Amino acid sequence: MLIALEFTGQALGRLLCALCRKQVTANSMSSVVILVFGTVGGFMPSYMAIPPILRWLSWITPCSFAFEGLMLNEFVNLELDFNIMGTNGSEVTPIDIGGNVWLNVYSLPRSSFSDTTCIKLFDIIMVFAFALVYDTLGKY
Repeated sequence: MLIALEFTGQALGRLLCALCRKQVTANSMSSVVILVFGTVGGFMPSYMAIPPILRWLSWITPCSFAFEGLMLNEFVNLELDFNIMGTNGSEVTPIDIGGNVWLNVYSLPRSSFSDTTCIKLFDIIMVFAFALVYDTLGKY
């Protein structure tokens, strides 16, 4: 997934260089595009914390597909060895959490569409598709 995302980043850079006449402009545009991709990608604010009017951007952001694929790969059915301290009335008690509970915090947008393997495959295909589209647009 990281290799696919790296290909997409390179293709996006070539597309921005093709669109701009000066390198400074392409560098500035890449910073803005990466900021937008990161903001709606789902890793800083969770998907449900993104305002509803902006949630559709996760469908056109390669970072959201890469993040979702990596999260599903790492945390589905994972047993975590550490405890998070929670409060139970006036007492502090350890709470055992697993990977599935951890994933529910992020509320990934496409995680309930199918089984985990299909979604991970869909995510990696989408990231490579973004790379192909960016490269094709940059070529023309």
